Amino acid sequence: MICKNCNSEVPEGETFCPVCGQKVEAEMSGVPEEKGADGAQNKAYLEFEDAGQKADVEKPEKSKRRKTAGIVAAAVLVLLIGIGVTAHAQIANFIKKNFGSTAEYYRYVETKNRDAGAEVFSNRYKAYYDSLCGAAWKRNVSYKLELGQTLKTMLSLTGMDFSALNDAGLVVSRKKSGDVSESQIRGCINGQDVITMNMYVDMANSEGYMQIPEISSKYVDFSKSLKSLQNSNLGGGNVFLNGGLSYLPEPENMRNLMITYSDIAIHKMASVEKSSGELEAGEVKGNYTRFTVTCKGKELFAMLKDMMNHMKDDQNMKAMADKFGEGAYDSFSKNLQEEIDHLKSQEGEVTDEDLQMVMDVYVDGDGKIAGRVTELKSKDGETFKMTFIQPENGSEIGTELSFALNGVTYISLEGKGICKDGKISGEYKVSLDESINPSEKNIVSTKDLVTIKVTDLDEDKLAEGYMNGSITLSSSGTTFSSCSLQFDVKGDKENKNCSVSVLCGGDKLVTLTALSDQKDIPEIKKPGEGDELCDALDNDAMEAYTKEADPEKILADIKEKCGVDLSAYITLFESFMEQNTFDPYAEREYYLEENDLEDYDQLSPL
Repeated sequence: MICKNCNSEVPEGETFCPVCGQKVEAEMSGVPEEKGADGAQNKAYLEFEDAGQKADVEKPEKSKRRKTAGIVAAAVLVLLIGIGVTAHAQIANFIKKNFGSTAEYYRYVETKNRDAGAEVFSNRYKAYYDSLCGAAWKRNVSYKLELGQTLKTMLSLTGMDFSALNDAGLVVSRKKSGDVSESQIRGCINGQDVITMNMYVDMANSEGYMQIPEISSKYVDFSKSLKSLQNSNLGGGNVFLNGGLSYLPEPENMRNLMITYSDIAIHKMASVEKSSGELEAGEVKGNYTRFTVTCKGKELFAMLKDMMNHMKDDQNMKAMADKFGEGAYDSFSKNLQEEIDHLKSQEGEVTDEDLQMVMDVYVDGDGKIAGRVTELKSKDGETFKMTFIQPENGSEIGTELSFALNGVTYISLEGKGICKDGKISGEYKVSLDESINPSEKNIVSTKDLVTIKVTDLDEDKLAEGYMNGSITLSSSGTTFSSCSLQFDVKGDKENKNCSVSVLCGGDKLVTLTALSDQKDIPEIKKPGEGDELCDALDNDAMEAYTKEADPEKILADIKEKCGVDLSAYITLFESFMEQNTFDPYAEREYYLEENDLEDYDQLSPL
């Protein structure tokens, strides 16, 4: 070959010119035969490309068909991959159902449903935990009690004028950053702030201050008390700061515990039989695969022993115990070992007849559990039965939840709902057995004692852990049959709004509204130079502080700001309390005076 750049001769097999270094391109008409595998591949490629060019010239329609077929094949491949990904659960369920043993498929179903439930629970719990126990968080929660016109008219029969009192409430604002917590509680009447309490807590430096500006400009210093709480064995300082929330388990610990111990239980279920079964609840019927699981005394005993032995080295249990302070886990471990030793001492005495569990689990075609009926029977014939079933038929969903002891159903809930456009609506009845009637005087019948009406409950929000919809509770079997409770709930991750109304004849007597959001959190600062402090442990100082509070001035300020005279209401309340004071000792003394004390031992207890 000749280099086109410098006209020098290039030896066969060379790709670059030895004189100028220019890359040499072989012409189609004069391609030299190359030796070896690489040469054969190059030659084959050039021949294929040449044939392709000729084919494009000679048969353009055939080429187009070939390209179209390639595109279709690629599209089909993508579609199949997509179906495989989205239908993975269904495919896995099909394989397990048709090619595995009955026990294996049952354990697969239980594990699959457990995982789905654990995921939902973990997400909800984590959102709750982070909002309350995170390193940094903020939240306003306001509570407002509104009086309806009907209730005001009823209250006016006492001789008091309640027309000026429209609502009263509290607004609790808190934010936390690291070890510093700032809180404010405001009391409100008719939408106006009437009294305020500010609190600043720094756990790292054991500082705590409280101020009520309407009473005094002084700060109550409870730092010494806080330090004492922090030094207590149970970590009382954290309880004071978080209201006990510091004891809540970490989300990951909670999820691991659920998975670990349910796995032990699931894999202990060896005796499983499969059949077909029908479920019916709330007039909704459905056909399902039924697994009947039997677990007898020795198996239940072994399951309990395995769980307790696993707890000994469970780091999730240790993490939970450590939240209760130093020594808590050692105490837990000691008590656990005592229980394990006690179980070992009874191992040879346990028989299958001591306790038996029979559980029917109903599963649909996709491996979703639609119902579970569990019955426990002891050696002496005592039985306990719990039923929770939800058959589906199209958009209809039936529900039954009941608890029975020795054949007597003491409490049950049953009804039907319809899911349409992502909203659930339905009606459910709660019944009690007559033997547990809490008040025969006020409850005429315990059958269908409470009616629960659900309206437009958002299914998607419910899966996320938030309720959006309306729930009404009413009762036709009591002396309060004309009254009902209505819950209106709306919420998401940022904001939650729930109101509870007492209705009578369709009128709202009173409504309590709770609103939670993360807006406009006030900033609370600790006392600065020049601010006067009052030691909470100094009795003389606290007595002087309380004397600064002038109730008459506070009531006068409320009347001026809100147009409400609270002094009249306070007088009415005090009068009511005096008239309804019961002295049990006075009654006992009178009773004894009417009898011979020599016969005291024969008197019936008062």
